[in-house]
Amino acid sequence: MSETKYGKNIISGIPDELKEQFTMREETQEGGPGKTMLFTNGEYNPGVNFFITGWISKEGIDPRIHSHNHDEYMGFFGSDADHPEELYGEIEYTLGGEEHTITKSGLIFIPAGVTHCPIKYKKVGKPIFCFVTTPTPCCVNENEEKYQE
Repeated sequence: MSETKYGKNIISGIPDELKEQFTMREETQEGGPGKTMLFTNGEYNPGVNFFITGWISKEGIDPRIHSHNHDEYMGFFGSDADHPEELYGEIEYTLGGEEHTITKSGLIFIPAGVTHCPIKYKKVGKPIFCFVTTPTPCCVNENEEKYQE
């Protein structure tokens, strides 16, 4: 699509040079029990902010406890078009050391510097669509550690 003036603004998939990395993370559940559908940032699409989407289809955990020097938004949405507010799942999300249970479609605002995760996908009755975005061209994890049960 980049042959036209705005074709570069239509983004789909994952950059070829990252596909293997995402596949490996998904197979080991290092990034959570889902499938990444789209990834972009200012490196791969100059001028855009960080954005990643995917589907959560089974129980599991994203163990990476971390913070950022920028704000972040994370959304979770149920896949039942007749009841879009229903997540049909249960997610335990740790934000600033507090555990929160999410059972409805919604958005989490994570202020800069606030430690967050792990994310525990405790119940997935129907696939859950999720996304993460920042108001920056890149998302950098600071102080990353892994959650140990």
